[in-house]
Amino acid sequence: MVSGPARFFWSFAKKFLLVAAFWLLLSTLLFHFAPPVSAQTNTPAPTVPYSGSATWEFDSQVTEVGKNADRARQLLWWLFQHPGIHTAPVIAQIWAFSRNMVYIFIVLVIIAFGISLMLGKRRGSLGPVFSGISSPVLGVNVPSIFLKIAMLLLYVTFSYILIVALIQTSDITMKFFIEFVGGKDLFNIIFSGAGNTEANYITFVGYRDINPLNLEMVNTSLLFIKMTSLTYNVMSTILILRTIILWFLLIVAPFLALLMPFVFIRNVGWIWIGVFLQWLFYGPLFALFLASLTKIWVQGIPYSFDFSRVNKPSGQVYRTAINILWGGPAQTLSPGNSANYVDTYAEYFIALVMLWACIILPWLLLRIFRDYCCAGIAAAGNTLGAIFDRLRQYPPPPPSSPLGPVATSGIAQQLPFRQKIEEKIRQMDVSRIEEIRDVSKVSTNEIVKAMDLSVSKLSDISRLETNDQTRSYVASNLENIRAPERVATPATREKFMHLREELMQRSARGDRIAQTILQASDRKVESLVSRFSQVAKVTAAPKVEVKLGQVPAISDRSVIEKVSDKAGVAEIKTREVLSRISSIEEIEHKEKVETTAKAAGVSVEKVREIIRSADQIWKSTFSDHHETVREVSGETNLSETKTREILSSISETDLQNGIAVKKVSTKTGVSEEKVKEVVVKARHIAEKQQQAAVKISAKPLTATTPVPAATISVEDFAEVEHMWENHYRNAPVPVTEKIKNRADWLEEEEKKLTNASNLLSSANPQLKQQGLEKIAEILPFMLLGGFSEAEMLTYLKAKKEANQRVKQEMEIEEKLKAKIKEEIKAEDEETMVEVTGKKKEEEKAATLTESMVIGDNAIPDKPAETGEKDDKAK
Repeated sequence: MVSGPARFFWSFAKKFLLVAAFWLLLSTLLFHFAPPVSAQTNTPAPTVPYSGSATWEFDSQVTEVGKNADRARQLLWWLFQHPGIHTAPVIAQIWAFSRNMVYIFIVLVIIAFGISLMLGKRRGSLGPVFSGISSPVLGVNVPSIFLKIAMLLLYVTFSYILIVALIQTSDITMKFFIEFVGGKDLFNIIFSGAGNTEANYITFVGYRDINPLNLEMVNTSLLFIKMTSLTYNVMSTILILRTIILWFLLIVAPFLALLMPFVFIRNVGWIWIGVFLQWLFYGPLFALFLASLTKIWVQGIPYSFDFSRVNKPSGQVYRTAINILWGGPAQTLSPGNSANYVDTYAEYFIALVMLWACIILPWLLLRIFRDYCCAGIAAAGNTLGAIFDRLRQYPPPPPSSPLGPVATSGIAQQLPFRQKIEEKIRQMDVSRIEEIRDVSKVSTNEIVKAMDLSVSKLSDISRLETNDQTRSYVASNLENIRAPERVATPATREKFMHLREELMQRSARGDRIAQTILQASDRKVESLVSRFSQVAKVTAAPKVEVKLGQVPAISDRSVIEKVSDKAGVAEIKTREVLSRISSIEEIEHKEKVETTAKAAGVSVEKVREIIRSADQIWKSTFSDHHETVREVSGETNLSETKTREILSSISETDLQNGIAVKKVSTKTGVSEEKVKEVVVKARHIAEKQQQAAVKISAKPLTATTPVPAATISVEDFAEVEHMWENHYRNAPVPVTEKIKNRADWLEEEEKKLTNASNLLSSANPQLKQQGLEKIAEILPFMLLGGFSEAEMLTYLKAKKEANQRVKQEMEIEEKLKAKIKEEIKAEDEETMVEVTGKKKEEEKAATLTESMVIGDNAIPDKPAETGEKDDKAK
């Protein structure tokens, strides 16, 4: 578990790296201020060497740098002597305006509180909104409410006096430390005159040595003096910024009374308090570090300097080239002592770095303290909120009733109400891994359940694959176990760090479930493929050899499934029992059985039943191996359980590895010579069986053996198919460049599943590894369930069949749609022909009727003729 100081150290290290990067950037920029100096190489030396004597001339750049350095020092000295006036009338007037505004808002808060009191009078609780005023546990307590409101009003009224008193106390403490620090003691940059007077600036005139041999000393001196001026200016800026920020926080101090009563904005108030305290204490800490720094300078910086060459010809390595003398705090400056060799130069450099440490370190310490306080306050608030919410859910006490007769039976019976609450709390404790308080007291099975990592059937893998939310939650938990330092929340980060350490400890003690979780959390494809290849129950060998896994252990997956069904125990508990007790002889060890029962969460009798059932089922399931184990056991005078355990733990090729043999010997309690004898006997018996098989079959041995059949129940296979059919039918289509609709998606899925199945079925180890890489996203789940390669192929087969079934349904549906469209189109054409014929007959009848009406109107007096014409027309 990572403690609080360690976490703060890492936070401090990150911030220190940021500051170091800023310092490097700043130094680079300052180097650019100096004119570039280039050294020529491979050029002939002049015939007349340069003179070693100094030639002084007036230089405007030296004058500018010197005056700027004195200006920066004067500003810092002035700030030390003239602190800010926090009691200025203008600040008090602005604060008074803020106070009056807060008075108005407090009245509104009281009105809202009264309305809530009237509305919630029946329940007697105001809920979480006003939890800063009313207690969610005790309900409404009118005297307490009035007392808290009165305290808020008192704070608003006297906040100016309170905040100013804190600021002045901080300034007094700061001045107390500053009395030990003088401006002239910080750095010895001596001009014509002593002390911090304006004559230094007015009378200074800069000169430099124009001798080209001393050009490097000129540029170096100017650079360090500029850095010193920058340091003074940074110190002055921080002191001024601190004062101004405190003024502004003083002005808004009354508004803190409006923030604290409300839960949803109370954190803003805590942030205000944290920022105020950070800037308030920066001044005293900064002054304390400066005072300590001066004391160190006066006594001598604790480095092994050699100042014996000061003011001597041997000490004039870097000749003085400007008339600004500079040196460390332990030097008496003169033209012969101005950082003229490495010891005096190093002293000045170290002193400059120490001064920057005094500037940065208080800020980092206060920032860490503020973050720690904010995190602690937030955690405490969340805890109290959870407690209050839990207490609010309790029903009110029932009304008192007259006492009935005292019964003599049933007194020790547990109340149903209390039982329900305890079950709910117990369920919540293991519902999520973040809610488990002490991981060391929780079994590995409960950790698996809390992280939703329980995988015992292939349908569980389908559930994880088809449910995006569950898959992302499981992947997030595995990623947090792999790299807990990347978790953003401090509390959750600490929880997962503790969890990872606990799993590693359990894994080292032989807990196979913990080992599997750690293996599955590794997201690297190569690691997953390698580890799955190790646990996969695949046996392929060109010659007869007893290999690791060839003789299955009693904890084989097929045995676990059958034992779980027979004993009526969950598979994960059966696996826990069989991982701790692997032989039937060990069930007589009472202490080991009790420890296993406690770890697995089952009774002692159930543990013995599981071991006996596993031994019987193993013998019936692996009858061929049982015959080999029985023969080896008879020839070596060992029990069948010990023989089986040895053959499932080591292969013949591992006999040359003394460490592996010793490990198996320690695990089984058998001597190393006996372990080797068992493996050799097993090889001889296997060779005899192989020769007999060759004679019977009369077929040559192939280089590989087929993948053994998977032990998957029909119900599990059907459930996997059903889940993937629903997924392929209803899940959103992952649209890409190649996938535009569901048909494209199913086509691509079928290609992937077919390629992966073919590669995994291949006898070539390289192709088999490529197949595992193609399905690397589900390998963590396969590792968690302990599935074999055969079961992996069965799972892919179920997915493929579900895919093909949905494809067939879609093809049939498309054909039906096309057929229906053709029928509708044919019906539309027939309807159009009938309608056209009807329209023509109606138009012809309408024409005849119209002609008859016109004829009647034209010849009304000759009916006989009209009739004749009508007859003719007919």
